[in-house]
Amino acid sequence: MKQILYLLVCLSVLAWTMQGCSDDNKSETPPTPEEPAITFPTGSDTQPVFTTEGGTSTLTFTATEAWTASVGEADTRAIDWLSVSPTSGQAGTATLTITTEPNDTYDERNAAITLTSGGTRTTLTVTQKQRDALTVTSNKVELEATGGDFAIELQANVSVTYEIEESAKAWLTPASDTRALTTTTLHFQAAPNEDLQPRQGIITLRGGNGLTEEVTVYQLGSGPVLVLTQDEYLVGSDGETIKVELKSNNTYQIEMPSVDWITEADTRALSTYTHYFIVAPNETYDAREAVIRFVDKENGLKDSVKVVQVQKDAIILAKNKYEVSGAGETLNFSIQANVDFTVSTNVDWIAQTNTRGLTEYPLSFNISPNDSDNPRTGIITIADTNGNQQEITVEQTGKVDYEKIEREALIEFYKAAGGDDWEDNTNWCSDKPLNEWYGVNLDSESNHVSALWLGGNALKGDIANIIHPLCSLRELTCIDFPANPEIYGDFPDEIYSLTKLKHINIDSDLGGELSSKITNLRNLNQIWLRRVKMSHSVFKEICTSLADLEVLSLYLCELNAPIPSEIKNLTHLWNLTLDGSDVVGELPDAIWELPLRSINLSRNEKLTGHISPNIGKLKDLSTLSLQFCSFNGEIPDEITQCTNLKYLFLRNNQMEGEIPQDIGNLQKLIELDLQENDLTGTLPSSMSRMDNLGACQLSGNRLSGEVPKEVSSMWQKWNPFNSILPQQEGYELTYESLYTSTDYSKDGEVQLLQRHTEGRGIPVILMGDAFVDKHMEEGGYYDKVMQRAMEAFFSIEPMISLRPLFDVYSVRAVSENDYIGANTALSSWHYCGAGGDGDLSKCMEYASLAVNDLKDVSIHIIMNDQQQMGITTYLDDNCTISFNTLFDSGLEWQNFEAVFRHEAIGHGFGLLGDEYTQYIYAIDEEGKASLRASQALGRDLNLDITNDETQILWNKFLADDRYADENLGIYEGGWAFYSYGVYRPSFNSIMRYNEPAFNAPSREAIYKRAMRLAYGDSWTYDYEDFVKFDAPSRNAADTRSLRQAPSAAQVEKWKKSHRPPVRVKGTWRDARKNSIVVPYR
Repeated sequence: MKQILYLLVCLSVLAWTMQGCSDDNKSETPPTPEEPAITFPTGSDTQPVFTTEGGTSTLTFTATEAWTASVGEADTRAIDWLSVSPTSGQAGTATLTITTEPNDTYDERNAAITLTSGGTRTTLTVTQKQRDALTVTSNKVELEATGGDFAIELQANVSVTYEIEESAKAWLTPASDTRALTTTTLHFQAAPNEDLQPRQGIITLRGGNGLTEEVTVYQLGSGPVLVLTQDEYLVGSDGETIKVELKSNNTYQIEMPSVDWITEADTRALSTYTHYFIVAPNETYDAREAVIRFVDKENGLKDSVKVVQVQKDAIILAKNKYEVSGAGETLNFSIQANVDFTVSTNVDWIAQTNTRGLTEYPLSFNISPNDSDNPRTGIITIADTNGNQQEITVEQTGKVDYEKIEREALIEFYKAAGGDDWEDNTNWCSDKPLNEWYGVNLDSESNHVSALWLGGNALKGDIANIIHPLCSLRELTCIDFPANPEIYGDFPDEIYSLTKLKHINIDSDLGGELSSKITNLRNLNQIWLRRVKMSHSVFKEICTSLADLEVLSLYLCELNAPIPSEIKNLTHLWNLTLDGSDVVGELPDAIWELPLRSINLSRNEKLTGHISPNIGKLKDLSTLSLQFCSFNGEIPDEITQCTNLKYLFLRNNQMEGEIPQDIGNLQKLIELDLQENDLTGTLPSSMSRMDNLGACQLSGNRLSGEVPKEVSSMWQKWNPFNSILPQQEGYELTYESLYTSTDYSKDGEVQLLQRHTEGRGIPVILMGDAFVDKHMEEGGYYDKVMQRAMEAFFSIEPMISLRPLFDVYSVRAVSENDYIGANTALSSWHYCGAGGDGDLSKCMEYASLAVNDLKDVSIHIIMNDQQQMGITTYLDDNCTISFNTLFDSGLEWQNFEAVFRHEAIGHGFGLLGDEYTQYIYAIDEEGKASLRASQALGRDLNLDITNDETQILWNKFLADDRYADENLGIYEGGWAFYSYGVYRPSFNSIMRYNEPAFNAPSREAIYKRAMRLAYGDSWTYDYEDFVKFDAPSRNAADTRSLRQAPSAAQVEKWKKSHRPPVRVKGTWRDARKNSIVVPYR
């Protein structure tokens, strides 16, 4: 062959040369080859392989004679999936195009292309790959509540793996003989379902090239159940057979509707709980519907499915008229159609936007703003191909006055939320600009209402009625209503229409359930809710759709499922709170990849597994609360890399192992609670570096051995005798002996720190506890603390002005140890600041060394301890004892002086009631009687149970313009326990959150008591005399700031340091005899 080709080339060259030598010479025809031939360029693919999707390929060849191309199977049978072009040609070089159709079969296929030139024939083999297959016999498995083994049968021509979804791993497990790569039957096991409710899980099978099949495993609950998976079917006019599936573990009957166009198919279903119904064609032009019922008479269960069939060639509209605002908006509605249709409008201010839909057709239109004062009308026409049409009328109002709309909406909101009783309703419903209404913010660019900040403002009412008027605020991005416990009702769907919302905070005890519609709020970045349920599917949708979410805080949301792995999508999440929300399973690894600063998953008893070492990645984590769960294993050492941690709560789990040795790296830690676990070892020496740690709870573990000296020498502030040393039975911590006093010579010495210069002298007694002999030298530590306490007592009005009336005594009490909780003179104690007391008998014994009769005497104990705590005890004869710790935070309203003024002056001497509330109770008749009885003893005169401004105890101040700057009023909430029905005089005060001053009614009560004790029955009260006396307080800047709201930090710290006074039966003499009985409350 090569020789022939060479000869042809040579002859061609010779002919060209001869032509060039003489124009008279004629060209000669090349000689005919000895035999025909078909040749291909070197490297040509003469056996092409095509993918499943098909396609084209080209092949170049040279034929010495005319040629033809034909296609057939490898066994020469004709085919239709392969073609070539062209199919013939003349001698010379040609290009053949080979085309294959997609291969929808599960088998590889081959075909032959035959090239013929003269007597020569060449065969090309074409191969096309099969469609990869992965199929299962059934996509559903139904199990009884008892569980057991089950199998999934599959057919595949690729390798197969399987995955059980995270939420079902706790009860679905592979059987021991399951090997996904080598068998076509996979075996699994389901654990018994002890819950009454059914459950389901998904097993995903994966093959090559992205093939997947999902098998849903339904398991019945232990209680009777009858639930349909779909409650409505929409059927076209041509009719069809519908499949109805339900979940049940009982016998039930089918009640067919009394119509002739629906019949049950006589078909044996794959599942006992799958039924088929034949819907006949609808030849009428009216839609029709019927209901099929499923009834379990034995258990009283029933469910039904509605079948709706459209009329012949139907376009169904929900309504044919819409009214829209002149401001312009988006108009959305859906039509149902079984024919092709077109949409048109007759005006240019209605423009259709793109939508997507298959069986139901959602239509969307942009309505432009109406700049005219006059209303206008437009028509939207829906027409089918048969010439039938329906019209929708759109009526738009004239030009909109946005400010008027927003003002009216806010007034309606004010009424719905009980605005007249708010803590602060400054300028509401007035003609002042909206941004001057308390709590209302306007957007700086549009000047529309953008935010409502009304936390702790006594809002009340049904949440649906409260939210409804806010839907008129088109630019609203923030609803912030925390600490308003009287808001009630189900979380309203209407809130989902506020599509610009970024922030929702309504932490009242609401009901209802979060809908998947929450994903309509694409801008949402903070969700704070309480008792609003959230399903696992909605949780997944939130994780998938709300990519900007920063806070997801849902208390008591009844999740009953694991945290989905999709949480990895929330790459901006810094606060995850699901406290008491029935979270189950283990924490997904994705959590440790998020920028979390606060994690609160407490009180989820079914939350299990280990705390991952990956927690060390959370460098900004400040709060980790996993208490009252079922975590096990060791506390990972990596947690000590979270150096911004301030609060670490792991109490009541099953944690084992030792406390991480480097826990001292957490130098910002304020509270550590690891009690009630199974931790072993002793306290790491690094804890001595934790200077900011104020509360350390380690009791109830299995700690043992000697506590390092560097720790025991500084742990006094942690109250170790109550919060660390008590361990499980058989385990004991030892520590270096405490300092022990040996010199008690100064015990019981009385010093007069101040003598009265007016009146007959009002005794005040100061004593210290947990002070030892080395503190008792003249002018030493004990004396300085007593002097500090006296100056604090007279550091604020009206005590500054009343100081000349008082005698102040200091009684030295030498303790054996200088630790609260150890052997101290007065046996005072506290539980990490959360409550405390002392031995009243000992207190009275020491106090009576200074004053013989302690009736009406206020006694104040200063505990040598750094925890912040204060509490006061009342006796029947108005002898009072306050207990106060020497806490110094560097912040005026948190330190010893602030708490001492509240306890010693407010409660101890003034007998004032607390103006805060720790609970959301409403006072009942018994409570009212108790308050009135207390006031008869001269106590709690700064509170009242009426809100009648003419009858309330401070009515004179309300009517006196001289007190206008103090912003006195009638504010609901007080006496520690009651948010409702008890009223206080000012928004803030020393008796509420420690600062800034006593309000006028409190100053009046202190003044009255001091004057009566100083001058006896000869003194009579005169209001004008008090007003004159009160001038320094009335004009003080601190008094004018009583209207200011406390900071969040102030409230949080206050919560941990205050408890209401304890009222006990008996006099001081009874107390000295140690015969005090149970406290009143």
